[in-house]
Amino acid sequence: MKLLNFFYINHIIRQSIAKHVIKTILYYFLQPRTGLLAILDEVSNFTQGSDRDFTLRIKKDFKDHPKFVSHGADTMFAIKHFAATVDFFLL
Repeated sequence: MKLLNFFYINHIIRQSIAKHVIKTILYYFLQPRTGLLAILDEVSNFTQGSDRDFTLRIKKDFKDHPKFVSHGADTMFAIKHFAATVDFFLL
C-alpha cells in the first residue's frame, strides 16, 4: 500500500508541476514583446526597414533607461553592461 501511495503522490506532484510550467510558459509567450530583439524583429518586418530606423526607435524607446547611452549620430548607441559600456555602430 505504501508503494501505491508513493506512486500516486508522485504522479499528482508531477501533474501539478507540469501544469505550473505550462502556465508559466504560456504567460511569457502571451506577454507583449519588448526589448531590443522585439524592436529589431518589428523593424525588419517592414520592407523599408533600415539600421537607421532601428536605432532611432531604440533611442526613442530606451532614452530614459539607465543602462542605455545615446550617442550623437543616428546609427550609434551604447549599452552599459556589468563590466563595461559596449558601443554599437550600425552602418
